[in-house]
Amino acid sequence: MQKFIKIIFSVSICSAAFLLFAVPASAQSTKLFDYGIEIKWSEREEYGFTSKLYKISRKTGKKSIVLQNVRDQLPDLKVTESLTLIAQPYNSNAVFFSVTMPETDAGYGPLYKFNTQTKKFKKMAINSIWAGGWMNFTASPDSTRLAYVPDLMDQRTLYICDLLKDSCKLLVTLPENESFNGGSGGGLGSEFTLHWRGSNIVGAEHFEIINKDGNNETSSRGAKEYSIYFGDLAQMGQE
Repeated sequence: MQKFIKIIFSVSICSAAFLLFAVPASAQSTKLFDYGIEIKWSEREEYGFTSKLYKISRKTGKKSIVLQNVRDQLPDLKVTESLTLIAQPYNSNAVFFSVTMPETDAGYGPLYKFNTQTKKFKKMAINSIWAGGWMNFTASPDSTRLAYVPDLMDQRTLYICDLLKDSCKLLVTLPENESFNGGSGGGLGSEFTLHWRGSNIVGAEHFEIINKDGNNETSSRGAKEYSIYFGDLAQMGQE
């Protein structure tokens, strides 16, 4: 019996050691730090915004500067533009930002991945699908995916964008007379209701488009939930 207990104990220790070292946290991992952008408008207007990338230790709360000005790596960034944090997956070396225009009502723009180990930005491939917007996306609870409706293009389509894999897939296309946008037009007139249930199921309210006297109006048809792997849960009988 004692020999059996020793075997179980040894296996448990080995398992714990495997879990501890199988996915090691790098010295800059989001397991250890929270990342963000600090914006300051230059006194000389032609210099625009200075956008410092910082990190805050989860253990000590100490703040330190990672990059003095992100524009040094992103020369295409206009003087009126900066970056805004979009998602920070836990225990990852990747942090995701969107181009924005502070102090304006402009929406989110192109996406960039920041590697916390190399301290380098990379423009993401999913920008071929992603066109930014305002309320037309939401990050999953684990911050690894975005549920996204192209606001100014086809408001009948719902995409799931995997940030870590840098890829998007079309999850849902609504009929011609329906839309995920319950507002008036696009941009600031948009009204999207997107939510996540866990990290594998996304919900979205969809609307019927009704033409009255030449004007389109929307009427809610309620929310539906979709598995990011299998689609409409109602059709699968899993609501």
